[in-house]
Amino acid sequence: MEPIIEALAPQLETWIEESRPDLLRDLMDLARIPSVSGPAQGPYPYGEACAAALRKGEEIARRRGFSTRNHDNHCVTALFPGRTERTIGIFCHLDVVAAGNGWQSDPYAPFVKDGHVFGRGVTDNKGPAAAMLSLLQFLRQQHVALDHSILLYLGGSEETGMQDLDWYLAHEAPPELSLTPDAHFSVCNGEKGHITANLTAPLPGGIVSFTGGAASNAVPDTASLILRAGDAARLRERLGDAYTVEAADAGIRISASGRSAHAAFPETGENAIVKLCCGLLESGDLDSETAAFLKGYLALFQDCHGSGLRIACADEPSGQLTAVGGRLRTADGIAEQSLDIRYPVTADPGWVQENLTAAAAEAGYAVSDFENSPPVYFPAEHPMIKLLNDTCNEVLGTELKPYVIGGGTYARKLPAAVACGHLLRSRFRPGGPGKGGGHQADECVSIQGLEDLMRVYLRALIRLNRLPDKTSPKENQT
Repeated sequence: MEPIIEALAPQLETWIEESRPDLLRDLMDLARIPSVSGPAQGPYPYGEACAAALRKGEEIARRRGFSTRNHDNHCVTALFPGRTERTIGIFCHLDVVAAGNGWQSDPYAPFVKDGHVFGRGVTDNKGPAAAMLSLLQFLRQQHVALDHSILLYLGGSEETGMQDLDWYLAHEAPPELSLTPDAHFSVCNGEKGHITANLTAPLPGGIVSFTGGAASNAVPDTASLILRAGDAARLRERLGDAYTVEAADAGIRISASGRSAHAAFPETGENAIVKLCCGLLESGDLDSETAAFLKGYLALFQDCHGSGLRIACADEPSGQLTAVGGRLRTADGIAEQSLDIRYPVTADPGWVQENLTAAAAEAGYAVSDFENSPPVYFPAEHPMIKLLNDTCNEVLGTELKPYVIGGGTYARKLPAAVACGHLLRSRFRPGGPGKGGGHQADECVSIQGLEDLMRVYLRALIRLNRLPDKTSPKENQT
């Protein structure tokens, strides 16, 4: 172990013990703010709540002794100065996905229980942001002198397309290399390509409205359909307790609940829209036009690996493609379904677009608003990847390997960046399957996990500071 790390490591342990109340206070202050990114409100490009979260992040950074900048309410940056103009970035975000349903408590009333903090956003990504602020204060108080400055970035719209980072990069130069603690340990050496689109189709006459889901990048956990006509009592008997049948102003409302999950990991969720379609079709109580519409919907969206869209594929580094219809709304007789696709790093996005457009057309849907964010991938033997992987295993006592994710992080938009930590797959998480994670009900974060993140990043920042120029990720990316 390097002498500087050998000297700092025990001091960090003392810091962690003594400053834990401050870390938890900061995290819960951030988690009380319902910072779901939305439409602009006056000077706030992502709404007042996101601006409030950025202000709180800036307040914490200043209280911890750092100079800060609020970049027109798109993001906030805090700087730990180094000896040169070279910079290592740490990119976190303070916006969150909508709370959704199924919580055992108020999503925005965070609390501590059994070594975890519970609340929307505590793991994705407010907890890591609070931990990084604490770590940087430790480095400042220890007068650690690095060649690189450390730039901590707190963003306001990561969950809705990363417009905040687009804005920032249009106005500021990016760091030489960057990390984002928005994934699992050890180090994420690749991110699947990300395609989003909207699919629209006319509603059949028998359906008044059809809605489901709260976010485009999450498995829908609720769904509701209003039939113009039908026998409510018969439907209630045939559908059973797994569905709700009730009178509505324009007909009969049938609702179903599922389990939310991040669109990158749809297998862990239960799609409420698919569940509702299947239940109604099995009831046999639909007119032929409505039944045909629901069958067409299922043909496209029932398989979360894209077989119905004719885009199913996989590769060795990144596994299977995933495809999720997240948010469904109807207006003026038209159904609009969002589509979120995470495709393997070696797949051709042109092939994906061509095939899904053809499959959608055969089912009566038109595809619009097609957007593609290309994949990123670094070989496992890349010097930065090896450094981070070895550091994680050293701290955690594990034998983890680099991995590729389906989720998108800030790393995909930066010129030399990877996601590293803070989650650990082997660490216990309360709540059971489908609970406790980012984008899920009862979201929680391990306090030990946040402290392990500080231990890993202490070592990583010192070692990356000494990484030779010739090993820059820009020269080795594939």
